[in-house]
Amino acid sequence: MAEKIKESDIFSGDLTAKAIKEFEALIKVLERLEEQQKEILKNSSESIKVNAKEYDQVKKNTKAINDQEKAEQELTATEKERIKLQEKLVQLNSQQYKENVKLRTQIQEQNKALREEAREELGLTDAYQKRSKRLMN
Repeated sequence: MAEKIKESDIFSGDLTAKAIKEFEALIKVLERLEEQQKEILKNSSESIKVNAKEYDQVKKNTKAINDQEKAEQELTATEKERIKLQEKLVQLNSQQYKENVKLRTQIQEQNKALREEAREELGLTDAYQKRSKRLMN
């Protein structure tokens, strides 16, 4: 007759012991993995803090660069305006100079006419000078 099947025939003590050892090894691996993940999180947090500081610095630098560009544009506009005004001043001075020369010439001519008239009234001119003057005009 056939022998009776026992529990030890189906389940050997080594089978569960082996599974327990594998589970314990797996738990150790998971614990190490958990520690590594915690370390990664810690490093990430520090990195985020550093990156936040760097981001703030980059943001400040970007703002400074934008401010500098704006100031350069304003400076360029101011220089253009100054050049325009200088050119206009030169032009005005040139026109003023021309007008001043015209006025001086007119004054000289007026003074000359007044001198000649005064000479005639005082009798300092002779008939020859009077006739010569009439012929020139």
